[in-house]
Parts: sequence; C-alpha cells; structure tokens
Amino acid sequence: MAWGFLLRLITQRATGGDPIVRERRIQAGSLSIGRAGDNDIVLADLAVSPHHATLTALSPGDVAVEGLDGATFKAEGRTTDRARLRTARRPVLGFGAYSVALEPGEDSETVVTVTRDEDDHAPDQTVFSLRAKVFGRRQMAWTFVIAILAVCLAAPLLAGGFFQARIHPDRQWSSGPLSQAHAFLEADCKACHQRAFVAVRDKACLACHSAQMDRPTLAAAQARVRRLGSPTLPLLIFDHADPHAKLRRAAAISFGENPSGWASAQVQGLFNHPTDRCASCHREHAPPIKGQREPAPTLVVQQDCAQCHSRLKMRLGDRTTLIDTPDWGRHPEFKVTLADPQRPEAVRRVSLSQRPLERNGLIFPHDVHLRPGGGAARQALELGERLDAALAPDCGLCHRADGAGGYRPIRMERDCAGCHSLAFARIGGVLQHLPHGDKQKVWARLSETYGAGAPAAFRQAFSPGGACYGCHTVSWTGGAGADAVAIAPTKLTSRFMPHGGFDHRTPAHSGKGRGAARCADCHAAATSAHSADLLLPGKGECAKCHGQPANQPAAGSAQCIECHSYHRPGEATPPVVRRWMSSHPGGAPPRLKPS
Repeated sequence: MAWGFLLRLITQRATGGDPIVRERRIQAGSLSIGRAGDNDIVLADLAVSPHHATLTALSPGDVAVEGLDGATFKAEGRTTDRARLRTARRPVLGFGAYSVALEPGEDSETVVTVTRDEDDHAPDQTVFSLRAKVFGRRQMAWTFVIAILAVCLAAPLLAGGFFQARIHPDRQWSSGPLSQAHAFLEADCKACHQRAFVAVRDKACLACHSAQMDRPTLAAAQARVRRLGSPTLPLLIFDHADPHAKLRRAAAISFGENPSGWASAQVQGLFNHPTDRCASCHREHAPPIKGQREPAPTLVVQQDCAQCHSRLKMRLGDRTTLIDTPDWGRHPEFKVTLADPQRPEAVRRVSLSQRPLERNGLIFPHDVHLRPGGGAARQALELGERLDAALAPDCGLCHRADGAGGYRPIRMERDCAGCHSLAFARIGGVLQHLPHGDKQKVWARLSETYGAGAPAAFRQAFSPGGACYGCHTVSWTGGAGADAVAIAPTKLTSRFMPHGGFDHRTPAHSGKGRGAARCADCHAAATSAHSADLLLPGKGECAKCHGQPANQPAAGSAQCIECHSYHRPGEATPPVVRRWMSSHPGGAPPRLKPS
C-alpha cells in the first residue's frame, strides 16, 4: 500500500517580508531527492548530487531515507547514507544548504517541508576568490591596469610615433561596432554622445524615436535619418510615464525604503550614469557575432517592474489609478474586453472573478460538439475526418490558427458548413444553398425558387429543425417577407485580452509536443453547455506553470514584460519578445529587428 506526501516549499524573499509557501500533493509511495530537475524534490545546491536520495513511506508515520550511490545526508544531526524515521518525532534531514523536515499529516499523509538555511550553510566565498599565494587582489588589480594601459595606450602611441603605423585609438576602447540600425551614425558620435564623459541621455534617443513629436518635427527627423543613410525609419516609442511627475516619484530609491538602491543611485548620479535611461536597457556597441552586426541594439532587462509597482499608491497617491502589484501572487485577476452585440462600438472590461458571459447571439453547446462518439463526432467521421479526431473531437476541427499567436474568426462557410449544411433543395441534380448572414437574401433566394411558396419555406428555415434555427436566436415579429423574423445580432470577440500578450505559438501553449499544454488543460470547453460561457483560464490556472521556482521542471517565466509592454502601457508586449521569454524563463529578451 502507498501513502501520499504533502510537499511544502518555503522560499525567503530577497527583499525580506513574509516567505513564499508553495504546496503540492504527490500520490506516490516514494519521492526522489536531488539537484536534477526530474526529481520530486529539487535542491539547487552543488553539494547535492543530481539524484541524491529517495524518501519512502513504509507505513503511516514510518519513513525510510536512503542515499543513492553512496551519497550521504544528515538525519537528526548525524551523517549517514540511510535512516528509518518516525514522523511523529518530527525529524529533520540535511542536504547541503537545505533542511527537509518531516511530520505527520492528515489521512496517513507525510508532510515534507523544504527550506534553505542561508545562515548556517552560506557558500564558501573563498572558492571563487582572486586571492592567490603570490599576488593578492590589490596587486593583481594594479597589474591588470598597468597591462591594459601599456597594450591599449602606450603601445599604439609608440607605434604611431616611431614606426609611422596607422592606428585607430578610438577603436582600442570601443566595445564593438554599432548595430545595423545605427551603423549610419558611426561617423557621427555626437549624434548620441552629445557631451564628453556623460552617458547617452534620453534626449538624444528621443530626437529620432519619440512618438510624441508633432508632424513637422517628425517629418524633419525622418528626413534627417534618411539623408544620413539609415536603412529604416526609426521605431517610435512612448514614454512609460511622465518622467518628472510619475516615473521618478514611483522609483524605490529612498534610503529608508531601499538602502542599496539609494546608494546605487547616488553613485551612478555622481558619475553621470543613471540606470533609468533608454541606453540602460537598449545597449549599443555589442561585440559582433561571427563578424556580423546585430540588427538592433541589444535589449536587456534592467529594472524589475515590482520595484515601482509594489507601492505605487504610497508614492503617487491619487496620481495613479493602478493598484499595487508587488509580486505575481498578488496580481489582480485578469480582465477581459467584451463587446455588446446590440452596440458593437461599445466595449467594457470585466474581471474574470465576476464570471462574465459573452452575449454573442449564437447557440453553441461545446459539450455536444466535443462529446466522444456523439453526433458531431459521427458527422465528422462521415465527412472523412481522421478516425481518432472524429471519435474524440478536438478544438482544432473548428478553430484554425491565424499564424500570429491567435485564431481566425469563425466563418460559417469554412468552419461550420461541413456539418451544418445550408442546402434546401436539389434542382437538376444540383444542391441549392441558402445565403448566410442576410435574411433579405434568404427571402430573395426562396422567392426565386418557390415563388408563392416562399413564405412557408422561409418560416421552415427559421423554425425548429430548420437550417437557421439551431444556431441563431430567432423571434417572430408578425411582419411581412423577411421582416417577419428577427435574428439576434452575432458578435464574436477575436481577442478577449488585447492588453495581454498570450501567444498560442509558444511551444508550451501550442498543444503539440511533450509537456505542452492541451486546449482542455486551460479551456473547460468539454463541460460547457452554453455559448455564452467565457472559456478563459484565470490567473490561478496560469500560476500553476508561471511564477513557480526556477528549479521546478514545469516552471514558466513570470516576468511582467512577457505580457505587458513597457513603452506602450495598456498594450501587449511584441510577439517576438513573448515567444523568446517564455522559452527562456528568467533570461533577457532577444534583440529586436527594426521595423
């Protein structure tokens, strides 16, 4: 008989405060412990072997721990390679810098609590120290300074003075060439470096890239870069917020709130090198890769959004309507943008916590269409679909990717007519079809075919069993001709969260390949009996993969910039950034190509 485990991971915040506690249940008789990502308990410590030990439940309250391949651990303060323990005594195991505490839980369950003890297991700082037996760090630093000056300054000067050699002293100190986008400025350093010994300021960047220029100024700037030989027009960007009224006031740099940030800001200001500049995130002069220039400046993540957004209300007061979001755990529930079928121009944003409905005017039960072996499945089989797809229909039979991370709008003729035929008669061996989307055209077609019998045929088409009745909300008005029927307007939303950056092309979201989420993992369509149901996952569903510890194998990125655009607040991050960041959790975004 196997007993389950409740795994509890406790992580201390880098900024202090309450620790982060994550729990998950594992219904298995044993757990694997090690540094590798495929273990049940992953311990990110070089002192722990990739597959270090196993924890096995022998009976309720009785467990055994055994080291693999001679690996040892601490059990109640004693170093050993195997131990049998009673959870009632609440024993503690030691693996490198981690403590694994055991205690009895509910229903014969064993609670396993994993914590990292930073004080007692601090890494040995001397392992990577520059201290050596011959030279200390100070001597080595001076040696390197003198060597650099000799090679990069004295030697070129001597070569130019005595041997008449052609030298380029500026290249000695350049970290690399400009990108393709800025290569035309290589002979005009002052275009960006407007003051000597002062880091590039935003004013220089916005002279070409500001989206807030008036038309004459913008036209002049674009004409200038064209004249200088730019291969493209500059990308136009918006300020994230007003630099003086909001952006700087929102930054957490006060001494009492963030001592290290305050000290860093003072030092950077002293040397004219603040970190809130355009050039802080968009790095130029990147070293070339295989002799080729990069398309655009390297984009790096310089600041953490939570540094400002954790206490916006305290710093800005009524100057902002945004709520404080210190971390992913306290991110507000997602909001969707819904249109009113009666007023297509009117939209509203509603939180998913309010369980909103989409009044789209259609009658479409997803559960009927996705029922294995049901009527829709049999119809698909008759139409020649694959046997596995027909017996277990999936979303891909109707929803078709648009190639841009979303899905094409549903079209009756393309996506529905294969099963829901609009044929109403066969004349001369040829099927006759009703036009879709216009009741006036339906009346005209039936009048052309049946003459005086058109009213009866028209009523049949919009009555139970008719071609139009099963999908559209129909009511009778008592009028004449096509005006005898009223059909609820149809409005299908193409993107419910335009302010976010979700992309179905991301491998983990594609539904294809090992580990990828399937449609049913996030969208509960198989249990939805009403077309008004909004089948979108909330924040809690996304948090199952995103925002987990980096050493968890199924962890996904939870960086704000993956979904939210910095330069255009309220809009989604460009797709190329989203795709790269979701496949490289914790890494910096790619280098963007200019448009």
